[in-house]
Amino acid sequence: MHRSSNGKSMTSNCRRRQRSGESQDPAKCKLKGWRYAAFVSGIVGAIGIALYPIVVSPMLYPEEYKRIQSVGRKDIRQEDIQPGNMKVWSDPFGRG
Repeated sequence: MHRSSNGKSMTSNCRRRQRSGESQDPAKCKLKGWRYAAFVSGIVGAIGIALYPIVVSPMLYPEEYKRIQSVGRKDIRQEDIQPGNMKVWSDPFGRG
């Protein structure tokens, strides 16, 4: 951490000048060291937390989502809603 002539750290100096309205060279107020690592880790962590219930959870626990889908579709006959009198899709390889 860089020290100014009065012995205080540059980051606290930047914060104080920003609060008082003085202009400060932006290059002197960069995040450095552990503060930069904490900032980047926070961003990556927030993205991970936001994506977990959307992407990861359905892949790890598909049974729950299959159950929800079957409950939601129990009153729907696929033959009745198939567009253009097309045949309902079936697996050509017999896997299912």
